[in-house]
Amino acid sequence: MARVTNRHNAGRYRCFNLVLTKDRAVDFNHPMTVLKDPLAITSFDEGHSGDQERWITVGNSSTGQLLLVVHTFNSLSPTSALVRIISAREPTKRERQHYEQSS
Repeated sequence: MARVTNRHNAGRYRCFNLVLTKDRAVDFNHPMTVLKDPLAITSFDEGHSGDQERWITVGNSSTGQLLLVVHTFNSLSPTSALVRIISAREPTKRERQHYEQSS
């Protein structure tokens, strides 16, 4: 599982850190592209939302890789938002099937 504390703001990427996985560091822009997938499925993460609302999005990245991304989403204006990636991973078989049946 990848973890990150990076932020996406107003349509531009600002990289503060890298996604850290067991084997290597990956630029967080890759999982962020899942949020631009028009067929992505986003749901509220009720079980893990405490002080902040958490969302789960399953969709294709810009390279076509299906990913599950856990993130926050704070609207700044009608045209911009602040997003913080919490984790990104490949979806389980069940999560993949749900995405494929919904899109």
